[in-house]
Amino acid sequence: MYKLLFFFFGMAITYGQKTTLYSVQLSKNEIDTIFSLEVKKKHNITFRVYRAYRYEDVNGQHLLLMTENAAKKENTAFIKENKHVYNDSIKAYFFDLKDEQLELKRTLTEFIGTNEVSEEFSIAYWTKFFALKDYDGNGTIDPILIYGSYGNNGTGDGRIKIMVFQGTRKSGIRHQNGTLDSERNTKVDASFYELPMGIQKQVMQQMQAITANGSGIFPDGWQKDMKAKKLVMNEF
Repeated sequence: MYKLLFFFFGMAITYGQKTTLYSVQLSKNEIDTIFSLEVKKKHNITFRVYRAYRYEDVNGQHLLLMTENAAKKENTAFIKENKHVYNDSIKAYFFDLKDEQLELKRTLTEFIGTNEVSEEFSIAYWTKFFALKDYDGNGTIDPILIYGSYGNNGTGDGRIKIMVFQGTRKSGIRHQNGTLDSERNTKVDASFYELPMGIQKQVMQQMQAITANGSGIFPDGWQKDMKAKKLVMNEF
């Protein structure tokens, strides 16, 4: 199995010689081959696989696995009204490839619940805002995961999380959406403002994209507040 795993990553090495950085979304066949029952058992991968990405930078080869767990509230009016799959939790796995084997570096898990505004019915990765790139020019890829929950008004009263992974550091921005101005607030980890400016600017661009897409409304003046390194932003 691991020889076959090495074959898949070996292709990345060959291609990577032409480019400093490399990333690709894996096909279903590649996912099934790499994440065999043996590998899933070893790393306690119990949710269904949503997507997987292979990427390479100056630190070697890596793999990001996104998994999700189907929500059990299948008979609620909300689920019936919205015609796509809903999840009660998600879990992401970050691996390095070492000696032809996957070495788990970290995981990220998130669940639905009851937020400040609404009961939550689902949570999902927002991959339309996702890319694996080097945002600070140091030769390493800095994953930025964005995901959100869905409440009574869909994303209108759900939560949004933006999680940045740089080396061994993890920094987050947590936003509560709301249909009323007073319901919305955004909290920023202090460590976020210690990240390289290239990463900070990219996150702010993604926040602007979320707003333009209609998936979230951040408190008025949030750009100015972030330049002032505020940790909590709200409408009052």
